[in-house]
Amino acid sequence: MHLSANVSVFLLCASQAGCSQQQHMYSTAKQGRCAAAFRATATRIFHAQGILPGIDNLPREKFNLGWADAVMVYGSLRTIATSPMSLGWQKDAANRVSVMIKERLGFQLSL
Repeated sequence: MHLSANVSVFLLCASQAGCSQQQHMYSTAKQGRCAAAFRATATRIFHAQGILPGIDNLPREKFNLGWADAVMVYGSLRTIATSPMSLGWQKDAANRVSVMIKERLGFQLSL
């Protein structure tokens, strides 16, 4: 997921630096593939936690995370919540799960 986000930014910068029409089309197509891979990975992360698009009630019983697990999950949630490649429901879910993690573990992190 992080790699897809970084490659997409690289391709955007490269295409803005001046390139031929063919190179621009190639870059745009690859950016689309990066966005699709990013969104698919974010969806897999949520599905592993029992979170599906359009469901308002998150399964709180699944969030019995220890400190190490919470820190690892939180990094991915932050990426999902702040990335322009994330879908709206993914950003919302990332923010809600992040709040639940903070409430459960009592540490102060913000998105």
